[in-house]
Amino acid sequence: MAVTACVIFGTTRVPLKSAAEAITVVPAGYLVFEIEGDPVPVSVTLDNRATPLVRNDPPTRGHFVLDAHRSVGFHRLTVATQEFVFGTEDAKLQYAGILDILELIEHEGLGPCCAANSSVRCSNRILRVL
Repeated sequence: MAVTACVIFGTTRVPLKSAAEAITVVPAGYLVFEIEGDPVPVSVTLDNRATPLVRNDPPTRGHFVLDAHRSVGFHRLTVATQEFVFGTEDAKLQYAGILDILELIEHEGLGPCCAANSSVRCSNRILRVL
């Protein structure tokens, strides 16, 4: 059974890619997921948790809502045997904001890596680990 998965935020609808392809990044917030296939299963798995779908009749399309305001990071959606991977990004910080915070931590001498090697920026070392 081939299925497609999309995530809807605001007025934007973005198709999710399979786990083997590039990762789609969406803003953290209220997200609506739309699953299409014939048939669509009763539930999907999001980050190893079963999530029920609201399906139409016949069951060719299903939806569920996720409050991702505090779910910044990467997530795995499994529909039957297919896996989709997506990331959520903090709306206020985004990537540049995270770098700014790491720079502030380094400047203030508060980071554990700051004393280890002062010739390399703290944010560069942390991001390399990520």
